[in-house]
Amino acid sequence: MSRRFKKILIQSAIAVGLILAAAVAWGAWSAWIAGGRLNSRLDAIRAAGDPTSIADFGAPELSREDDADALLEQAAPGVAALEKEMLKLYPKSGRPAGPLDADSLARLDAVFKAHPDVVPRLIEAASRAEYSHRFASTSHTTRFTQEVGDRTARFRSMIRILASWSSVLRARGDRDGAVAVAVASLRLSDDLGRDPGLMSTLAAIACGYVSVQDAAETLLSGPVSEESRRSLDAELGRFDAPRLLTHALKTERAFSISSFREMPTAPIPFAGWLRDGAVLMILDLYEKELEIVDLPYLKAKAASGAIAAQLPLHPMRPMATLLAPALQSLREAVVRQAAMARSLRVLNALQRTGAEAEPADLASLSLPAEATIDPFTEKPLIAKKRPDGWLVYSVGSDLADDGGILEKVRDVGVGPVSAPAAGGNPSPGSSSPPASP
Repeated sequence: MSRRFKKILIQSAIAVGLILAAAVAWGAWSAWIAGGRLNSRLDAIRAAGDPTSIADFGAPELSREDDADALLEQAAPGVAALEKEMLKLYPKSGRPAGPLDADSLARLDAVFKAHPDVVPRLIEAASRAEYSHRFASTSHTTRFTQEVGDRTARFRSMIRILASWSSVLRARGDRDGAVAVAVASLRLSDDLGRDPGLMSTLAAIACGYVSVQDAAETLLSGPVSEESRRSLDAELGRFDAPRLLTHALKTERAFSISSFREMPTAPIPFAGWLRDGAVLMILDLYEKELEIVDLPYLKAKAASGAIAAQLPLHPMRPMATLLAPALQSLREAVVRQAAMARSLRVLNALQRTGAEAEPADLASLSLPAEATIDPFTEKPLIAKKRPDGWLVYSVGSDLADDGGILEKVRDVGVGPVSAPAAGGNPSPGSSSPPASP
């Protein structure tokens, strides 16, 4: 080997070594900078009293006499046993659809008589003002997700059971009792919405849809007392879309942080920068979504669509942007539930006043102005008089008035029947939820 060639090899080795050393130094410096920025951001979130990991999802201890969740835990074995029997009667849905005939009523009534403590416990739990579920599996996101999944499944079962019991009460002619059960169902749905994360929130919305449908079926089946109408209106008035969305975003943010921090870090110079930079982008995404919580739907949708494009260039950016569609879908689901709640409030008020003339004067219903507004368009909800009663609806996320066709959530609302689709039959008078319990 020539002396010149040896010199070139030595110089090349030195150059490679310097490059590697520079890369290591740059990686360490970048990781240190990103880590410092991340810690500052997390400190600010903690200072605001918000969670930064699933370990923060513990809840304050409440006395078992005040805590609705304690009673729900006691009811869980009975709920499982009762639902098992109901699935024998209704294998597909686990609950009846439509009015009960005499034979169906007798069979369903027998199932409830075999488990007499379940419904009273659920209704008592709904009446308790406090709710505090302490999650046990907060050491790893996989175990936490499993616990949340099991919990939301139990809530769905409870809501199906209460909707079935409402069917029994309607068949007996006890419409006030059925309204009371629907109010309890709405309260339990709200309790589930206090649990952390996207999964809990979407399950709460699905349960709330069924609860609204159940109440609407009762109102449309015949007269109810003034006390029942006041109780239902008060419960519907408690639905707070910005609060629900804010809670979901803040708790899902904590879950996302934990998920990224659980990712294995390869022993390479850039590993810390890659991971912490990804978490910083996640925080940017959630922060911008939280800033637009109170905006009207159309403005929030436009702003949300631009958020992902504003994230900085980073190797982990594609992974971070995968969250954007899920958060946009969350917002739409929350607004859809607001449309359902408002539609039911308007239906209840129209029946209360005995309004017959169309178009209905929603401003005269003694409801808060917001309660009569379509949250998708910021225009008044649409109310149409059908032969069997009022149909009240929002045009939904496509912003197109389909004439009150509520199937497949083309329009969103409640009513006796909707206009038939071309070549089809009239659809049921309540929108079906995206993920029904």
